[in-house]
Amino acid sequence: MEIKKKSPGISAAWKKDDWMAIWIGFIILAVFIAGLTFKPPSFKWMSDITFTNRAKGMVSKVESLSKDARIKGESALAERTSALDTRFKELFTMGRGKPATAFLIAQGFNIGWTLLIAFLIFGGVLFAVPNY
Repeated sequence: MEIKKKSPGISAAWKKDDWMAIWIGFIILAVFIAGLTFKPPSFKWMSDITFTNRAKGMVSKVESLSKDARIKGESALAERTSALDTRFKELFTMGRGKPATAFLIAQGFNIGWTLLIAFLIFGGVLFAVPNY
């Protein structure tokens, strides 16, 4: 005589972790899709003149932010805003161009150092190049 095994049924399938994860994921996706309205970013193209005019308008805002940060004693914010307030034309005229020279040498060093590290890591010197 054959004994027939009972199928576990839907209640047993619901109690297993795999099915629970699937149902919870399905519910989360349904709620997410129902409540989400996707709006792609809109880019505004502008000419050089428009960009220059907008940048000139923001200089006074950066200066007032820097002034307020110094008054309130927020040194970190004051340092960041003073870095935004740097005028590169003054670097070339100030101190016979020594600040500009130091800046350009430092940037050249940064670029060279970055390229050297990239070559060592990705060029097969430190790690083997994968064969595809």
